[in-house]
Amino acid sequence: MSRQLLLIAGEETASAFLWEGGQCRDRIDFPRNPPGQQAFGELLDAIGEVPLRIAFDCVDEEFQSETVPRVMGSARRELLQRRLQQTFLNPAYSVAIRQGGDPNTKHADQVLFAALTDAEIVDPWLTVIAERQLPLAGIYSVSLLSRQLHRWLGISDRYSLLLFRQSSGRLRQSYFADGKFRVSRLTRIADGDPATLRDRYVKEAEATRQFLASARLMPRNEPLHVHILHRPEFRPALESALNELPDIQLHLHDLSLLARKRSLRGKMKGQALDGALLAAHLLARANPRDGNYAASTQRATHRRYRLKHGLYRTCAVAGVGAVCLSGGYLYQAHRLTDAVADVARQYQQAILRLGEAQAGMNDSAVSPADMKAVVETLDELMQHQRRPRLALELLGQTLLPFQDVELAELDWRGRAWEGPLVQSTPTAGQSHLT
Repeated sequence: MSRQLLLIAGEETASAFLWEGGQCRDRIDFPRNPPGQQAFGELLDAIGEVPLRIAFDCVDEEFQSETVPRVMGSARRELLQRRLQQTFLNPAYSVAIRQGGDPNTKHADQVLFAALTDAEIVDPWLTVIAERQLPLAGIYSVSLLSRQLHRWLGISDRYSLLLFRQSSGRLRQSYFADGKFRVSRLTRIADGDPATLRDRYVKEAEATRQFLASARLMPRNEPLHVHILHRPEFRPALESALNELPDIQLHLHDLSLLARKRSLRGKMKGQALDGALLAAHLLARANPRDGNYAASTQRATHRRYRLKHGLYRTCAVAGVGAVCLSGGYLYQAHRLTDAVADVARQYQQAILRLGEAQAGMNDSAVSPADMKAVVETLDELMQHQRRPRLALELLGQTLLPFQDVELAELDWRGRAWEGPLVQSTPTAGQSHLT
């Protein structure tokens, strides 16, 4: 999408990001209270009709991974919907995500079932959007968006825990096993100096390690690889804790390096890449069919929006094509007009030459009988082309009745004579011809 509005809804504040041309253009933070919701509505009124995406970041999210038979079509939708109802009790929002085939079972898939149990974090913002009938593209969670962050960092460990700090002073922990998302936790972490935050990171990683082992989400004798996204000033303190725990291996990822590698800074001058802006980048690149909590009825306005703008683009393309086609026709018509003008000029010149030729002719009329006689004479001359004497006698007899005809020149053309020469004595009134 060329232009859209992204909203990261936290437990205390919500951050709105205006996305245009694949980059963040502006950011406005709203408190989670009625005045903040009113200000958010005023922002929507000022922006106008643009697609919206919402991502929530809260603790009221549950996950369950299961293996289900591989079925397709309507049977698959019914199966997943039934499993969601069996897994969660009246969830506000729920979604099923396929995470690949099960290596231990043939014709089976590993599916992650996720649900938001308390919709209070998103419902006030959705109400403001619904009142204005704006196109809602989807509802996502930051925990599920961390799957994209896991791919960006190229993590390939069998058991890995991804830690990144949010702007609201909370630490998001997402656990992956064999590259597949399993569970995510959100814990509060207070601000402090780098040494204090280092100790808190290590403590949280150790507590999560014990929770995963007790929940049988990973073996107790396997190490947990903890990947921490941090700002550059925290790196020296975190490096000192790399070897403190034997069952945990720490891996550090500089947030500024990730921002340069993925071009995540946007176009806002002086805007640092914090947790909310990182979540906005993940939300902007989210697959609309993967991890989208929004129901079909909530996305109806967005479908109409896409249909309307698709028709606009189709009409624009058709209009450009019609203009180009009309231009081609006009060019052909111009060429045909020039060709007709050339033919008209040639016709006028031919009429002028005909008039000049007619003006130079005598007005003597020749009868049809005389024309017939001339034609017959020419036919006989053609028959006697090898005997010039007979031809000339015939020509002389033919021209005798026409006193007005004066023979100006006579030319005889033919092949060389191959027979014997014939001599005859001319009589009176005849010319000597050999």
